[in-house]
Amino acid sequence: MDPNPEKEGEVNAIVSGLNVTRFTLRRDRPVIVSRCVNGQFAGGGIVIRTSSRRAIATFAPRGCIGIVVMLVLLAALPLWAAEDPIEILKGFIEAETRNQERASQYTYVEQADFFRFDKNSQPTKDRSETHEIVFLEGEAYKKLVARNEWPLDAKEQALEEKKLRRVAEERLRQRRSGLFYKYVSMGTYKDLLTLFDNRLLGEEEIRGRKAWVIGSTPKEGRAAANVHEKEVLSFAQKLWIDEADHQILRSLYTVVGRHIVFIPGTTITWEFEKIDEGAWLPISGVIDGRLQFARLIKPAVRTEYRNSRFQKFDVQSTITTEPGEAAGPLVPAGGGQSH
Repeated sequence: MDPNPEKEGEVNAIVSGLNVTRFTLRRDRPVIVSRCVNGQFAGGGIVIRTSSRRAIATFAPRGCIGIVVMLVLLAALPLWAAEDPIEILKGFIEAETRNQERASQYTYVEQADFFRFDKNSQPTKDRSETHEIVFLEGEAYKKLVARNEWPLDAKEQALEEKKLRRVAEERLRQRRSGLFYKYVSMGTYKDLLTLFDNRLLGEEEIRGRKAWVIGSTPKEGRAAANVHEKEVLSFAQKLWIDEADHQILRSLYTVVGRHIVFIPGTTITWEFEKIDEGAWLPISGVIDGRLQFARLIKPAVRTEYRNSRFQKFDVQSTITTEPGEAAGPLVPAGGGQSH
């Protein structure tokens, strides 16, 4: 037999001179690199290889029966079983840091459809809002441009422009005073490494792209150190991470705690795509569950988000708030969640 593990073909395994078992050798599968003589291994072993051509382990049991059994068992293992979920998450976090810089160069339009539920628990569209997503001081900002698919009147447009300028000024002051923090109740992706137990659940294909599926649950017995951690640990997370670009294709947050306005069982789902071979951005999302305003008030809610008209700007503009002073960069809105 050719001992080259990169060669594809077939080999016969002879067990104690009685049985003949034929195995198909393919790349990324266990490979016998030796032969049986009178029921014994004549040197070599079984080598497991991954797509990155790293040798994971070598086994050399003495009996050919053991070799055949081990070969069958190992061949049944999926390739993703050898991957480390922590390393996958670290690679994603590094890639996402670079992606945020590219994402801040885009604006896009977000339409949110709000649903109410009748007495038969059937959803009915209640209203919609359309926002332009722009970036102020590096943070996403939603600028309202339409209600129920009708543009705002002149008075409301003026109010929205005034609000945008006020937020820009506030963010600039906060940044200069050192108090500018990005507040996200669902936490940052880095929280996954410290507050959650992470498991690799498998591989799936999302819109033609292969993805690792990572399941993250709050660490058992982990007491929240502050309000932020209480909110973060109220969610279990499931991420579909693109194997080629190490970016999120889909995220699913499920409420498991009672420290937020959503009650357990509520889900928040986002779908992401690569835009024009540039940044990865959210293209759609759904919030589905119940709110809790008081002990007995638990209305069902559903909101559907659709993003479109993505537009990249190569040059940033600014809003001037004082003579000779800029309020920080503002990517122009037109045309055309961060975590």
